[in-house]
Amino acid sequence: MSALPLAIVTLGVATRYLGEHEYGVMITAIVFVGLFETLTSQGIGTVIVRRVSGAAKSSLARLVGIDLTLSLVYAVPLALLAAGIGIVTYRD
Repeated sequence: MSALPLAIVTLGVATRYLGEHEYGVMITAIVFVGLFETLTSQGIGTVIVRRVSGAAKSSLARLVGIDLTLSLVYAVPLALLAAGIGIVTYRD
């Protein structure tokens, strides 16, 4: 019940402080971060918790290493893509 009024107040404060253009840039950045988080997460953390706590007792260090490796494999190309799109979109 409190999330909607707080969101409206935050919206008002942010647009007054930043202005319309800068607020749009901020929202674009927030959406990109959320998108990249969704693309890199893939639910691997949940699988790690299940495997470590399950009967198989997999190695936690190995599973965390695999998670970090997969996250980097996804994150680095996405970051380069985002930088390229940002350069093309916001040339000025």
